[in-house]
Amino acid sequence: MNYCKNCGTEVEEGGKFCPNCGTSIDLLSQPSMIIDQMDHPKNPSPYNDPERSYQATSTKGSMNGLAIGGFVASLIGIIVAAAIAGTVGLVLSLIGYKQVKERNQSGKGLALAGIIIGAVDIVFGIWYIWAMS
Repeated sequence: MNYCKNCGTEVEEGGKFCPNCGTSIDLLSQPSMIIDQMDHPKNPSPYNDPERSYQATSTKGSMNGLAIGGFVASLIGIIVAAAIAGTVGLVLSLIGYKQVKERNQSGKGLALAGIIIGAVDIVFGIWYIWAMS
């Protein structure tokens, strides 16, 4: 019985690839690539282990919705020149920033951008009202 030197999986006679790692049998048919069970016990690839999870995970929690909403509202306030939208964006961003810190969520940058853009929008709104009167 032959085993793949790459991953240790049993290689069937007549197959073209290793069933576990996909190494070509042509490479396995070379004497240096085939080992027997005495030299190397079966060592399956850890990527096929159902007990292990190889999904990408973030060190932080999920994205904070209020941080996103505050940023979008502040951005809309600047684009449309509506101080009300900027105010809503500022408030949502402040709440989102606080939640990001408390809940270890991601979105701190969006919350900060929403706070800055919302504050600028409010200043421009006040300036516009003062200039028009």
